[in-house]
Formats: sequence, C-alpha cells, structure tokens
Amino acid sequence: DISIEPQVVEASTAQIYGVLNGASPLEVVVPFFETKLVAQTSPIAGTANTITISLSANVNLESGDQIVIAGLTPFTILASGTVPVVSSGVNTSTGLPEQFALFCNDGVWDQTTRLLSFA
Repeated sequence: DISIEPQVVEASTAQIYGVLNGASPLEVVVPFFETKLVAQTSPIAGTANTITISLSANVNLESGDQIVIAGLTPFTILASGTVPVVSSGVNTSTGLPEQFALFCNDGVWDQTTRLLSFA
C-alpha cells in the first residue's frame, strides 16, 4: 500500500460568467434578473409609444443566450415581425458602463403568441 498525506489545495478565484470565484469547484449561482423594469413614453391612446424594458442579470449573458418576454397582452404591435432592440450594460469586471453587441439585433415579435424574443 502507498500512503499519501492529505494536502491543502488552493481553489481558483477566477471569474466565470461574471461570477466571482466562478472557477472554484462547486461554486453554484442561480441566475436571475436583479433589475426588471418596464416603462413607456406615452399613456395616451393613438400616440406613438415606446416601451422600454430594462433587465440586469446577476451573471453575464453569453452569445447564443436568448431572452423571451411574454405577457404583453394589453399591447398591440402592428404585426408580427422585427422590433428594434438596443442593448447596453455594465462590465462586471470593471464596473464601467459599456455597449454590448450581444443583444443589438432586432427582436422578433409574434402577434399570435404575443412573445418578443431576441438572441
């Protein structure tokens, strides 16, 4: 038999997906939106109205991730098709604001299911 003495091993403190100590074994974080805010530019019927949805996640979203917004039942967007999406955020490493190219494509609105999705 060979006996090996127990050793102290240092765990990595590197960030993964914006999670401090994310590279550490068994570090688990449940993703959620820290900020969930919906606002509009006008409550007046028949006028132009821009709906702004602000989301901030506790982890970094990665290329290929998809966000689907449901429950827009009182709203009627002209028809199914594309909806302009502007994305910005804060770099979790530096804490400084930055424009993200991650979600700068148009969203897709489906009038039948009333779902707005973008990736």
